[in-house]
Amino acid sequence: MTAPRLDGTLRLRPGREPPHGIVNGRALALARVCVGLDAAQVPALMPRLYALCGGAHELAARLALEAAAGQARVDASAAQRRQLQAQTLREHLRRLWLDWPQPLAGQPPRPQALAALRELWQGDSGHAARAAAWVAAHALGMAPEAWLGRLQAEPGWLDAWIADAPQEPAWLLREAARLPLPEVPAMPAVEDVLGLPGALAGLGARLLDEPGFMVRPVLPDGRCAQTGAAPRLQRASGRPRPASVVARLAAGVEEVARLAAGEDLLRAWAEPLGGQAAVAAVEMARGVLLHAVRLDAAQRVAGYHVVAPTEWNFHPEGGVARALARLRGDEAGIARLAGALATAFDPCVAFEVAARTGPARRDTIHDEIHHA
Repeated sequence: MTAPRLDGTLRLRPGREPPHGIVNGRALALARVCVGLDAAQVPALMPRLYALCGGAHELAARLALEAAAGQARVDASAAQRRQLQAQTLREHLRRLWLDWPQPLAGQPPRPQALAALRELWQGDSGHAARAAAWVAAHALGMAPEAWLGRLQAEPGWLDAWIADAPQEPAWLLREAARLPLPEVPAMPAVEDVLGLPGALAGLGARLLDEPGFMVRPVLPDGRCAQTGAAPRLQRASGRPRPASVVARLAAGVEEVARLAAGEDLLRAWAEPLGGQAAVAAVEMARGVLLHAVRLDAAQRVAGYHVVAPTEWNFHPEGGVARALARLRGDEAGIARLAGALATAFDPCVAFEVAARTGPARRDTIHDEIHHA
């Protein structure tokens, strides 16, 4: 079977009030692909549909299908969590090195940075000790444990590191801090809500039964939400985090340090919905990924829908949409700010910034288009 294109374009329209500032053109054809397949066929299909985040999608599919068949909660094994941690660290580094430079610094990735990333990719980037050593040398300038220790013990240390460190993440955060980026309105976190009894099951039922929920998801109380490293780390640390765009970007760097240090940050589990249906939640680089499935009596797929982090973060009435509405300036300046804002919330598809006159400015965030 030829894998379909599940890509599309996110169109950003600065200066327009929600819901008119974001148009999500993703082609979400997963239900058409999976319906009718034997349940056992589905997990192996996921990496063909989602080339970069295929591991997280495969895990979500396996957990959801197991919970649907057995009608009992299923938690990821220790081995599955370790693999998810390694994949998430790799994705954070890929996007930081390849996706951040153009929108944040206004230039393509620097040759020396690309050479360093190739050095990691050419070896076994999933080997924990090797990845931690590479992060220490190229991302942090010290062992991840030492970086985290100073972050915890010294107020203001992160700002000083950003201001002075020569490593790629610090340079890019310095460049982002120079931009007059708006505050993003505070939003509830998907990560926090999923800890409440019945919340995941409620989202899964809506995902299976309500047309359109997968492209405009909301929390059980109807609110828009955000997801990603920043709310995940707030949950882990128990302390509030700044709402600035730069702080959200910095949370990605902190998560790199925590993952490289071996912290078990990422949750992955599935819950039954009754009637041979279930929903899985997997925390990945961009945030929470949901897979909901319903099986028929012959253990074939009767329904399958996914909500990726992009649909939460770029909801037309969400926090990014409200921040986009406040952008002002000339066309080039607005496009730069919109690109930096979008990068902080990390859409998984190409995006373009609509100009008030002339053609839209397209920013292809990923060369690989089959991406969650």
